[in-house]
Amino acid sequence: DTEQSKRQLDELNKFLRSRGFLPEPPERGVMLAALAKFFHVNRLGKLTLWPLGKGLAQAFRATAGPPPEGGWKPDPGDLILVQPRCPPRAQRQSSAATANFTKFAYGGGPYLTRCSDDLVQRVLQQLGFLQDGHLKE
Repeated sequence: DTEQSKRQLDELNKFLRSRGFLPEPPERGVMLAALAKFFHVNRLGKLTLWPLGKGLAQAFRATAGPPPEGGWKPDPGDLILVQPRCPPRAQRQSSAATANFTKFAYGGGPYLTRCSDDLVQRVLQQLGFLQDGHLKE
């Protein structure tokens, strides 16, 4: 039911905003990072990131149940979701959704990391652009 889904999404948005995982006012494109951080911080286990609807369904179920021991933890404010992407392969894609998924899959997959002074260096190292702290030639 579309109306029920909209209501659940509104409740989830309010829940995540109240704990600092979503910004106020709302911004486009931040839900995936908010869900990943929320699941990680609250130790809720694995989260399905693609398609986003499956991750949202997991979040609806998690927030509808009792909170973990010690209650829901807020966003610590120092986590970043890195989503490496690579150009789509030369093969034809069956849909735009498949092409988008392929960019993420071949990019190594998303991961959480801490925000720090060396964030850019760590991400570039993880992506294989740096070797011993220097750009690869």
